[in-house]
Amino acid sequence: MSSNFNENANVLLEMEPQTGPSGETRVRSQIQAKSRWCTGISFALLISGIGVLGWLAMYLAGMRIYQADECWTIYMARLMAVGKPASLGMDLFQVILSRLMSAGRAVDLYAYARELSLMIFWLNWILLALATGERIFSRRWLVALAGAATLAPLWDFGFEVRHDNLLLAGILLIWGVVRFQPPRVGAYFFVGVCSMVLEFVAVKAVLYTLPIAAAILLFPPPGARQPRWKLFAAWCVGAVLAFFAARLVFTLVGLGDDSLAGVKHLPPGPAGPARFWPFQITLSRLLTQTPLLVAVTIPALIATAGTLMRDRRAALNWDGILPEAMLLAIALAALLVNPNPYPYNLLHVVPYAFLLAFRYGSMLQEKVPWHPVLVPLLSSV
Repeated sequence: MSSNFNENANVLLEMEPQTGPSGETRVRSQIQAKSRWCTGISFALLISGIGVLGWLAMYLAGMRIYQADECWTIYMARLMAVGKPASLGMDLFQVILSRLMSAGRAVDLYAYARELSLMIFWLNWILLALATGERIFSRRWLVALAGAATLAPLWDFGFEVRHDNLLLAGILLIWGVVRFQPPRVGAYFFVGVCSMVLEFVAVKAVLYTLPIAAAILLFPPPGARQPRWKLFAAWCVGAVLAFFAARLVFTLVGLGDDSLAGVKHLPPGPAGPARFWPFQITLSRLLTQTPLLVAVTIPALIATAGTLMRDRRAALNWDGILPEAMLLAIALAALLVNPNPYPYNLLHVVPYAFLLAFRYGSMLQEKVPWHPVLVPLLSSV
């Protein structure tokens, strides 16, 4: 009888749900396995999507028509390549481009120029994802990279043969160096170099580099404190060295002078069409091309304004989204002072709006609790 009782007890114990440590461990391991499986699928989907977009960009760069500004840029680079440079109006982008214009048929020269611009286009995707502050190759970084790769205005003008794309790369590089690390002398020296080099890419770069330099010198990012005079001195030394290095490059390629010397010869007003405002043909494109970006950017700006009104001077820090909001404000101000703000100037608005929207979305994700019921809503949006 005792043996029968023991056998029955063992059977009952086997039928009981395992609520002890071993059962909890098995459930935890199953959850972790499912989480790793979902993470792997999301990584694969993100990488596959980015790869498809990269291939599509390469296809469009080779097949799409050339805009008039691209033809002029290639023509000027070709003149420089054959030893007949026109010093007035030449910029550093055309100097770089001229290295590809030495020989070949016209169709080959145009293809080479587009290939160079396509590389800059891909580079801007990566720099834009890095400028969000996410850890490289993490899932959030891949999400940022996928988001940057789907910005419609960048596809309109991002792989065209324009100096604006190289200018965008320089500004994103500056922002990535100073935004998420303590102020260091070497970083400020690098920012000074980039700021001056960008002036040789496009004179309008001063509308972006000067306010950024003033902001990081007056309000350095938090961290290991350096005397401001050292940071300022490092920035100045970098800018001065870059100035003379750029002048030397322009002299070696046979220009005899740099592009900045041509600024004093420019007419006081626009030589083309009469002045118009950016709301007519430029900013209005965002409502149809990037409606989700606009929908997130506007509340981010409202939240920033509310924080400034509430906290006043205490809100002037690098902790929240104020730096990204100020960067977007600089771009919008530069667009407003432009007498002819054609749509390609969105290259200097949309990326900074994306940085603000991404940072604002990350902030909301930390404050709003996640629930699976939100999946259909977010998917439909």
